[in-house]
Amino acid sequence: MFAVPWPNDSFGRARWLNVATGLLAAVAGLMMAVWLYGPALNPLNVTWLLAEGDSFQHFSGWDMFRRDVWRWPLGAVPTLGSAIDSSVVFSDSIPLIALPLKLLHEVLPDPFQYVGMVMAVNLALNAAVAAGLALRLQATRPGALLVGLLVLALPAVTMRGPGALGHEALSAHWLIMLGLWLGLECSATRQGLWRWMLLLNLAVLIHFYLFFMVGVLWAAWCIRSGWQLRGRALVRHGGWMLATVLVTVGVMLATGYFQFGVKIEGDTGFGLYSAGLLTFFNPGSAGLFFGGTDFHGVSRVVPGWLSPLQGQYEGFAYAGLGVLTLLGVALGCALLRRGSVTATTRSWPSRTVWVLAPLALFFFALGNRWVLGPWLYEWRYPEFLEPITQYLRSSGRMAWPLLYVAVFLSLLALVQRMPARALAAVLALCVALQWWDLAPWHVYVRGNMQTLTFASHSYEPFPWLAREDLHELAEGRHRLSYLPGDDMYHLKAATWLAARNDLSINVAYFARVNQGVLYQAAEPAREAYASQGLSRDTLYALTDTTLAGPVCQLPEMRCIAVDNMIFAGWERVDNDSEQ
Repeated sequence: MFAVPWPNDSFGRARWLNVATGLLAAVAGLMMAVWLYGPALNPLNVTWLLAEGDSFQHFSGWDMFRRDVWRWPLGAVPTLGSAIDSSVVFSDSIPLIALPLKLLHEVLPDPFQYVGMVMAVNLALNAAVAAGLALRLQATRPGALLVGLLVLALPAVTMRGPGALGHEALSAHWLIMLGLWLGLECSATRQGLWRWMLLLNLAVLIHFYLFFMVGVLWAAWCIRSGWQLRGRALVRHGGWMLATVLVTVGVMLATGYFQFGVKIEGDTGFGLYSAGLLTFFNPGSAGLFFGGTDFHGVSRVVPGWLSPLQGQYEGFAYAGLGVLTLLGVALGCALLRRGSVTATTRSWPSRTVWVLAPLALFFFALGNRWVLGPWLYEWRYPEFLEPITQYLRSSGRMAWPLLYVAVFLSLLALVQRMPARALAAVLALCVALQWWDLAPWHVYVRGNMQTLTFASHSYEPFPWLAREDLHELAEGRHRLSYLPGDDMYHLKAATWLAARNDLSINVAYFARVNQGVLYQAAEPAREAYASQGLSRDTLYALTDTTLAGPVCQLPEMRCIAVDNMIFAGWERVDNDSEQ
């Protein structure tokens, strides 16, 4: 977007100082992760996930995937929800990590989790890439480090981790910043094309929502860089675009993006899980998720408010007092010194990646119910976009790229208009305000994690999972049948029990799956159970205890009652015969 030259550090000491700046920012991210998540960074500390929601879903996808045989597609995990036939993509288990770690299944401890480590890596990379992008925009090294610290504190990142909403893959905002970084290149060089292809495939192996954001930035860059091409140059450019699409689709196919055995019908939530028009200014928009009026927002100073749409916690993107201060200073300088803006920022094609694409994503983030404070305006979304809205129901997340654009455009405006020392002072003030403003939120997350991981050697909230007689009943079987299939709470414990005993399970929680979908998927197993077509190598987990009566009276059938559940299985397991 901007004709900003690389810093004059092509050789020697200057280049290493830039690397050191990024490393210092990364160390700050790691220190923050250690303070926030503590014991969760230990991959052997696993049982705390039983008290989590989405984070347990991500762990269970990996936990079942690692012990299954290799299949095609490579990410398929039919043992987790055999009636659903899904993949690690839909358990949000981060295929980029799950696939290579499966090769190490025999040598890795069992169980083993990487939820905490993902947060540590993402916080480190977020800070480091922010510092690198600041250097790219001609900030000084101290200024770039301060920008890294400013971005590191953004609550939209920590809101996505354990102790909060629990979706650690979505904390990889460094992918968005790398997309903006690559978008600064005005011409389509071969090196740039390869970098975009790598970034797109990294994103698709981490999370589809981040991939969609990066993909929109890539499409905008392709339009801009090919704007003035003609003849063979334009054909080559189009060929690279097609090759990038084909490679990415191939990666999606191999990973398991098209492996989903149930059909999601009806209202998927688009328009509910959206962002408000003032989401960057509202520190309390996630209040309904955390208990309504008991949650007063993430800011120490800025008063928050509850959205009239309960699902708008997904569109949470409060910028923080420090970032808001930076935006205000940049706006003031731009109004006072308008003549210093470079001419290269005025051409329409240069704005596609850094302005038009993020604005389009933000427009999509608003959904079909626009919220301004307490006011709600509904309008009809174009029907031809339904395939997109069906799969991107949590559209509020699409507000994030515009947030980063606001931060780095403000930085660029100040770099062009303010002396380096004055800018460093402004950035230092913004960092101090940002961390002071968000300190109560960080303490809140840390407190949640301390509570979760304190009982790391127990099976709370399912202490019965430690019962030896239950594991003896599961021993030697191949499958666990969870019936009637719609109890979401006990499903976590049943999945844990199945994995610990190398059993497949008929239903499981995946992205976009609800109680109705699970009940429908379990219908064949319910019918077989009702006709007493009971398999000798199956352990039955019955959350409706009325189902146990006729079965538990059968000769040689053993039943164990725990926590309003009954586990039933033949007393003697014969793997070579079934009844």
